[in-house]
Amino acid sequence: QRTGLRFPSLRTSVDSERLTRIVQDLRGRASGMDAVLLSDVDRELLRNRLINAANSGTLDSIKARDWSRSPSVFWYRDATVAGVEEIVEGFFRRAILRRSPRWILRLIYEYLANFDRSSLPPSAILDRLRQTLESGRWQALDIWKERQRKWSIFDQINGPSSVGDYLMTATSVDSAFEALGLTGSIVHGPEFQFLAACYVSAMQSVREDLKTGQRSPSPIVDRVIKWSSPVVKASPGVRYHKHIGLLANSLLLPWASRTPEPSVKEQIKRFLIHRVGDPRIQRGAWQPVDPAATAILLHWLTGDTLRQFFDILSRTADEIWVYRKKFWMAFYEIGAITDAYFALGRSAEVLAQRVRQNIPGLSYASLVGAQPDQSVLIMRLADFTIAEWTHDGKCRFWISSMNSAPRLYQKSYVAGDLRNGAEFEQAHHGSSTGAWQSKIAEHIRKRSGIYVPQSAWR
Repeated sequence: QRTGLRFPSLRTSVDSERLTRIVQDLRGRASGMDAVLLSDVDRELLRNRLINAANSGTLDSIKARDWSRSPSVFWYRDATVAGVEEIVEGFFRRAILRRSPRWILRLIYEYLANFDRSSLPPSAILDRLRQTLESGRWQALDIWKERQRKWSIFDQINGPSSVGDYLMTATSVDSAFEALGLTGSIVHGPEFQFLAACYVSAMQSVREDLKTGQRSPSPIVDRVIKWSSPVVKASPGVRYHKHIGLLANSLLLPWASRTPEPSVKEQIKRFLIHRVGDPRIQRGAWQPVDPAATAILLHWLTGDTLRQFFDILSRTADEIWVYRKKFWMAFYEIGAITDAYFALGRSAEVLAQRVRQNIPGLSYASLVGAQPDQSVLIMRLADFTIAEWTHDGKCRFWISSMNSAPRLYQKSYVAGDLRNGAEFEQAHHGSSTGAWQSKIAEHIRKRSGIYVPQSAWR
């Protein structure tokens, strides 16, 4: 039987992932899960022939070839054809007379490919499909009868949630797809709507499960990552690009009032940055995401940046890094610091390159025109942009709207741009007594109303 697949020449090197996809396509098509390949023009013509024949009472004039291809237009553009009882009944009657389970398999494909939960099809066609499966008339359909009994696949209301739950709890995603008969890239493309609907239902449950904490979060997040990754792992983005917002919201919003365990947080963070993008830099990619969810990830990333900066300082000759860390982390812990980035002088940059493998996600800018051992932590706190200089440098504040205020996430900084035009500056004298800390904390309190007691940073 012709499958329409092109096999590579034996002389061509084929990677294992591509071979896996070819095998999956063969399995899917062998089960009848393939579309009737018609152009839009041919679909439109067939659709009109069926509707006109139904209106004129001449459906008997429709050729068997057109009946065999009619599933391709049942949901074409809308569910009009699927709603014409004479066409539906005529299709099933002829499929039974011709003893053609393949016609039914084509109908199954078209239903799943064009699934639309928000636009319910007439119940007659799904009732007729379920009756045909239950009749046991064809052995080739027994597997679909069993799938309907287990997961209510042909129940437009409950099917997506039932299948979504199964995909989240099965031994593996691949084994679940195999059991469901949804194998091959043909059913994993963005145009295959049933699996997308199952995914939406599952992500809504994921958000609730992570929020309540009644189930261990790690296997939930792990399964979301596996299901959300593209069929071809080397491909960019996620499997269902249309649902990026739902995906990110489901993984992040449950942590609005509590912090996940470090391994779970790292799982979520790495996956979203890799597959969606870094929200600090690729802001456009995060537009579909709830700002509250984006803020949670930004908070995590800001904490990483602060810890990475102080880790590097601990390896340099900056004598007061411990005091700096305790002071600024106190403001971070209450959510006051919303962005953080750092620029490294030559000596610190050499050190950062050596320790990069031990600090995942380490990202920084180069600092030009400063002493080799100096570095700068650049932060956004309320309406302030702050430059915290190391090694006898001062802490400087700008109102973020000032033209002279430094911009975060640049590839490099000139030292003068991180010194000039500040509205407030403070030298780091009296670290052990809390002298400079008290003055900076008071400036922040007066200008922003944000207060952190001495007990948090002394």
